[in-house]
Amino acid sequence: MTYFTKQLHHWQKGLTTKITKSLKPKMSLLMLFTGLIIAILAYKWMSTTITSTHIVIIGISLLLSLYDIFYQEYPLTIWMILTLSTIIFYPITLTAIILFLLALLAEFRDIKIGSGDLFYLSTISLTITIWQLSWLIQLASLMGIVVIFLSHNNKKPIAFIPFLTLAYCLVF
Repeated sequence: MTYFTKQLHHWQKGLTTKITKSLKPKMSLLMLFTGLIIAILAYKWMSTTITSTHIVIIGISLLLSLYDIFYQEYPLTIWMILTLSTIIFYPITLTAIILFLLALLAEFRDIKIGSGDLFYLSTISLTITIWQLSWLIQLASLMGIVVIFLSHNNKKPIAFIPFLTLAYCLVF
C-alpha cells in the first residue's frame, strides 16, 4: 500500500472501530460544522460565483478537518495535493512563503501553534488577500475561544483546522 492509501485506511478504520461514547460529541460537532459549511456555501452560491478552486479547497479542508478533529494530526500528503492544485491557478505570494517557513519552524520547535495550521494557512493565503487572511485568523480564533470557554476541559488542545475552514468560507 502507498502512504496515501495507508492514511485513508487508517482514517476509515478509525471511524468504523472507534465510534464509542467518547467520539459521539466529536461526531455531533462534525455534523454541526459540516452543516454550517453547507449553509454558508449555499448562501454564497446564490449571491456570488464560487470558483472550482474554492470548491476543491473547501472539500480538502473538510477532509483535513476530519483528521484534525479525530487524530490531532495533519497529513502532509493531502496538504501537498491541495497546495499543488492551488499553485496551478494562483501565484505564490510572500505571505504564503512566510507562513510556510513558520510552519517549518513549528515542525521543529514548540511555538504554541501546530505546524499543520500554518501549512494550511500558507495554502489558503494563496487564494485570498492579506486583509482577508487577517480576518480569517481573527474569526477562527474567536470561534476557538468560544469553544474553549464552552467546553469543560480548557487544558485540552482543540482542533483548529475546522475553525479555519469555517472562517475561510465566511471570508472568501
